[in-house]
Amino acid sequence: MTDQHATATAIALPVALDPSALKASDAVNAASVAALFEELLWTLPATLSVETRYEGPLGEEHPCGFIALFRDEADLTRARDRVLSLLAATPEFSDAGLTVGLPQRVAPDDWAHAWKRFWGVTPITPTLIIRPSWEPYDAKAGETVITLDPGCAFGTGAHETTRLMLEAMESLARGLDFHRLRVLDVGCGSGVLAVVAALWGAQDVTAIDIEPEAIRATHENARVNGVERAVHASTTLIADLPLTPYDLILANIQAPVILAMLNEMRQRLRPDGALLLSGLIESSVGLVRDSLTDDAWYDVAQRQQGDWFSLIARRTA
Repeated sequence: MTDQHATATAIALPVALDPSALKASDAVNAASVAALFEELLWTLPATLSVETRYEGPLGEEHPCGFIALFRDEADLTRARDRVLSLLAATPEFSDAGLTVGLPQRVAPDDWAHAWKRFWGVTPITPTLIIRPSWEPYDAKAGETVITLDPGCAFGTGAHETTRLMLEAMESLARGLDFHRLRVLDVGCGSGVLAVVAALWGAQDVTAIDIEPEAIRATHENARVNGVERAVHASTTLIADLPLTPYDLILANIQAPVILAMLNEMRQRLRPDGALLLSGLIESSVGLVRDSLTDDAWYDVAQRQQGDWFSLIARRTA
């Protein structure tokens, strides 16, 4: 999901999730609560970034809390009040033992380097590998390896929504010649989706995000992977993009933003072009799917990983 980032000292709001409370409640599923609460944090006004924390041995990790980043104390205070109100009013959250901690000031560099403690080489599929720029990796025959440094922008490939997008892209790549595709990445974050499209041969990839830090990260990751001539990143709004059609549009963002942009995306997608969406949980995927059906999209396919969903749709002529 697209991350929005502060360029000056920001304030972090920690929220703990109590695993023992989850185990004591038959009605609460840890992954479901984590996905729902993460989406809630993203939809708060002025949220810059959200990080879900995990604990437990490799392969058995479970969510244990969240860190939400805000630009200043006023934004954080409003968000904290909203979170406390929702915790009190939502049984699933109170049963999960969610508690709000004390705010902490965070410098941008600290936020950027924090990724390195939680992220290593990430196999997305048997042939698609994401390698942090600080981790060595010897590529095997047939593998596509993307070297990535998200800096302060969201998009390491580790999140279920990014994995869903990359898996869907790889599935499309089996039947499409990416060299012939014009691609649009809406809410590009670190640029991982745009860079992978270019590595698979796309020569004309437009990547947009509202945050300058995301554009800087996308430019740098395109350069490191040798596709800087193919990836064109900017803070241009989708409504301001020319109506020249794209063959593939990617949007890994929150459901309300997707719904608000569907018409703009449809206008810019070539007939029979493909739209890939993620950032959706169970409570929102139906709304987006229904909107696609009502808007005369067709061949809408749904995928799921954990408690997150993606949709693949084709545009009618």
